[in-house]
Amino acid sequence: MAKTGKPRGTLRQKLGHAAIMAFFGAMWLVPYRLRNRWVGACLRGVLGRLLGYRKRVMDNLDLIYPDMPQDQKLKIADQVLDNAGRTFTENMFPAQFHAQNPEIKLHGAGLEAVLKAHKDGRPIMFYSGHFGNHEAFRAALFKHGIKVGGMVRRMANPFLMCNISVCSTSMGAVAQSLRQTDTARWPC
Repeated sequence: MAKTGKPRGTLRQKLGHAAIMAFFGAMWLVPYRLRNRWVGACLRGVLGRLLGYRKRVMDNLDLIYPDMPQDQKLKIADQVLDNAGRTFTENMFPAQFHAQNPEIKLHGAGLEAVLKAHKDGRPIMFYSGHFGNHEAFRAALFKHGIKVGGMVRRMANPFLMCNISVCSTSMGAVAQSLRQTDTARWPC
């Protein structure tokens, strides 16, 4: 993956990134568990509305479940936004995220095959749907010495993409963009 040094983007993207980084910089002052709950609540509330995330969730629910009652859609939207806020916060503070589960155990169907393939140096391809933090699975494997890569959709803000890719790398990720054309322009 070619790196270009500094990311290139618009002034609006740079200012948006600066605001997000200032917000998360201030979050260092808040204890980890409270920080996660608070950012989840902010995204579920006014921040989710201001950033357009609530509308995006509601539009998707309207497409998927056109007959679902509006109050039920709102409850789902609240849960989605709360989860997104918590997940984003966990991913912005990877060392603290790891520290929450220092003795995490791997278990489940197929674990023996995964460990044997890793020992033999054979690659494994995981396909995953998830509830909660998508980095948790990768972080758990990384704690046990197994490096896991990921295919990611490039973020619209190249400045923020740098932060996310740095945080993912510290959780054991080797990220690759889904679109071939992105790899030559990966910003960091």
